[in-house]
Amino acid sequence: LGDLGFRTFKVKVGRNPVAEISLLKEILGFAKGIQWRLDFNSLLKPLQVHEYLDRLNPQDLTRIEYVEDPCAFDLPSWSKLNKRIPLALDQAWSGPLWPWDENWDSSNDNSFQQLSFRHLIVKPAIQDLQRAWRWSCEKNLKVTVTSFMDHPLGIASTLQKVLELKKDAHPREGDRLS
Repeated sequence: LGDLGFRTFKVKVGRNPVAEISLLKEILGFAKGIQWRLDFNSLLKPLQVHEYLDRLNPQDLTRIEYVEDPCAFDLPSWSKLNKRIPLALDQAWSGPLWPWDENWDSSNDNSFQQLSFRHLIVKPAIQDLQRAWRWSCEKNLKVTVTSFMDHPLGIASTLQKVLELKKDAHPREGDRLS
């Protein structure tokens, strides 16, 4: 796969952890040079995520770029997990307000002083890419811009927004903008 130019794959996990682990180990064994993103869609409880990761060997864990939405968002659980493996926030931030929103109550800022994730997933069709980008830069977060099973017109719109951002914002190393 790497020979064909693919560098990163995303896998939806968490529905059947026992069956998934053996398949994931097999995939990680033959797909050398590929980084993986595991998306749990907040299906597991924090302890289950730790148990899931315990079943992978340490070398396999180094090939995981990040774990997306491992469990329902809560600061203590995510902080602990993020020390073990990089986390990405996606579903949990889809509402109602986030720090870059005009109506954000700044008294909530304390909960973001110690972020419990290293990557932010942004879907420009439903989220403000420019504001999310600026906020992520301030917090030194990596950004993954993506679409969500959208109509081709929506995907084209996302691509246009990414290209504009790429031209104007001088992306940092590690950001995925295409």
